[in-house]
Amino acid sequence: MDYTLVGGGFMIHFKGEAERIIHKVIFLILPVLTVILIILFHFQVFSPTSEPIIHSLLIDETFEVEKNQLVYYKIEFAAGERVLGIFKETHKFCVDFYILNESDFYKIMGKTEDFIPYLAAKKVSTYNFTFTAPSQGIYYFVFDNGYTREDPICYDKNVEFKLYRI
Repeated sequence: MDYTLVGGGFMIHFKGEAERIIHKVIFLILPVLTVILIILFHFQVFSPTSEPIIHSLLIDETFEVEKNQLVYYKIEFAAGERVLGIFKETHKFCVDFYILNESDFYKIMGKTEDFIPYLAAKKVSTYNFTFTAPSQGIYYFVFDNGYTREDPICYDKNVEFKLYRI
């Protein structure tokens, strides 16, 4: 039997021993390799992207953050629990975003002390993040429109927020 491989402007004819090798590769090795790859992808042992595997949607909200106000979500996490978050703000960059523990949340609410966020994004219109809870406890996802600039574009902001457990 003759095999003809065409590529790069040349042709090669295979007969005899080369024919048996090509036959083995095509009919034995490729199906086995295909089954192995299907198993790996199915059980997520190997992922072709660096994206985290999403397990469940915790928050999917669109809301308004009025000027000089803040909106927050309070969630309890176990130690080591991970989330993936995405938020988008309309128009300009007026809203600040923080992830805080309970004591720092009370500091930002009272506006009396400096607080230390686990994560902060200031004056961004789109932000993607991952967060791993360092210990079991309550964490606050805060959207703050306290931007001091007197610009009507910052008065009331619409925010889309999604949070996934990963």
